Amino acid sequence: MLVFVSDLHLYDNPANTLSPRMTERFLRKSLIPQIRDARASEVTVVFVGDLVDINRSTYWVDGRSGGYKPWSHWTSALEKLEGRSTDESAPGFAPHMMEADILRVVDGTVAANQGTFRLWREFKRLSNTLWDDVTFRPDVIQFEYLPGNHDRLIQFSPATREALIKAIDLDHPDPHQPFPWLGIYPDYAAAACHGHLIDPQNVSRVDEVLKDPISSPWYEMPALGDAFTITFGVSIVYRFEQFLRESLIPYEPGLVSSLADIDLVRPQQDMINWIKRWGLAQKNDVAAELDKIVSGLISEFLHNDFVQWCLNHGPIVKAILKLGIGLPKDMERAMLELTKRQKAEQHIERRDIVAEALTTGALGRWLKTEHPDIRYFIAGHTHNPIVLPLAGTTGSAPTSERYYFNTGSWLDVIEAGTTSPSGFARRHQMSHLSFYREGEDVYSDGSRRSYWEFWGGFLREGPA
Repeated sequence: MLVFVSDLHLYDNPANTLSPRMTERFLRKSLIPQIRDARASEVTVVFVGDLVDINRSTYWVDGRSGGYKPWSHWTSALEKLEGRSTDESAPGFAPHMMEADILRVVDGTVAANQGTFRLWREFKRLSNTLWDDVTFRPDVIQFEYLPGNHDRLIQFSPATREALIKAIDLDHPDPHQPFPWLGIYPDYAAAACHGHLIDPQNVSRVDEVLKDPISSPWYEMPALGDAFTITFGVSIVYRFEQFLRESLIPYEPGLVSSLADIDLVRPQQDMINWIKRWGLAQKNDVAAELDKIVSGLISEFLHNDFVQWCLNHGPIVKAILKLGIGLPKDMERAMLELTKRQKAEQHIERRDIVAEALTTGALGRWLKTEHPDIRYFIAGHTHNPIVLPLAGTTGSAPTSERYYFNTGSWLDVIEAGTTSPSGFARRHQMSHLSFYREGEDVYSDGSRRSYWEFWGGFLREGPA
């Protein structure tokens, strides 16, 4: 039995990370009963990226990192990629300092999520705390991990990999060996990656990446998405909180946490519209300060050396350049224009991107050549659960079908209304995907029940 989950985004802040109760309910009410019913003797759980969220930590913006950011190693990474010698003692960057920063964020994340990590370990070790009343138990449970864009830095060094291996008991025996970016599971005719690997906003050189889908060094190169996350997902909230603490306005933690919801807006192009609506709902002095903070961050974003490099190499940013950027107000206009153009990217148009990548694109061609029996491709990244058929036959013979699955997220999602785009709605969600081997998940008469099962839950909790 093969199980995929993605985008848990465990944070180093206990106040906004995933509740252990969510993991326990998933294991007790969904996954363990599935394993019992299928009588699966071997179970592999694959965490399809963004398991821990290293990027989205205030550690990078509150002074503790000494000025380092998740992309601070970009020049060294680029030199290595282009075959140039790298002087690791060059001023401005020290690898051991960057490693120490990453480890502090990972250690903080583990500390903030002790309950969640403990539950996963107890599940894997068949502990009676979870399996006490289960009549069937598998012989072995394994954990595998494919890094995403928000936890890309876990690949930085053996020490950073080892920290995650120990936290959740991953079956990756040698931390000196990088985690695979793309997993191939021939017994289930399946392949998986986080999904950012075919997203030009999150991989700087998609064309280069796809020539080596499993281990391309381009995956370790920071991308514009890293800077966007820190600037518009973390710094806005941190600086606004500092303003409240230093001003005469009564400090309201609820106001800060509601602004922090910007992290949950999908697609991310809607962040600009969301924050404008949030600002309009506040008092004049609060809204004015938020405008000032956002304008300042846009200016910093545009003048950052790494962002400037991305402006010349990232395909999506070239669309911004065509609109003419100079002042922050121009940037805002450009972002709003992109919002209109790319509104459906992660919902409708993204299906076209995926279909092209897995059929006529470089990744699809590579899979057909190297792994012609692959029929199922699994990704995370967009936080939007999807089951998308790529091919099939009249009569729906399952052995002729090809599917793309997006395993969604365990984070809340905030989306703009379709009939009222100025309004936003929020929902809780949890999804996972399971595949079965021959002999698993059968009826009492021996007939097979499922090749795969996609389970998705959506919930809107009411007031306390």
